[in-house]
Amino acid sequence: MKLNLDTNKKLQGILSYFGPKAQKKKFIEELRELTNALEETERFDDDHVLEEMADVAIMFNQYVLIIKNNDAMHNAEQVADAKYDNWVKFKLDRTVKRIEKGYGGYCEYKEVCDSVVGEEKGDVLKNELND
Repeated sequence: MKLNLDTNKKLQGILSYFGPKAQKKKFIEELRELTNALEETERFDDDHVLEEMADVAIMFNQYVLIIKNNDAMHNAEQVADAKYDNWVKFKLDRTVKRIEKGYGGYCEYKEVCDSVVGEEKGDVLKNELND
């Protein structure tokens, strides 16, 4: 969800009304609800899952605002963005490296495997499944 000015105002207004502590609890609640919805269905496009994903996306973005609004941090917004971006990059790079080393030996979609680790390694992972 791309955040526009109107969405940001609504997120900030809701956060201001309830406060950071309550919204942190709400975020945890929404994460549990999404987990439960995912466990209850095999479909990827289940309406309940999509509804819970929307709730989690809203709470995620509010939690980002909580971090950015933390007055204790100097240049909080830039620091939070940089830290978050660094964690995302680290986690993605680590997972790709694990896949390249045969992490799990499983790749459901060959084209995805090939795009992540290269065609040759993707074939190796796919062949391991067929053996």
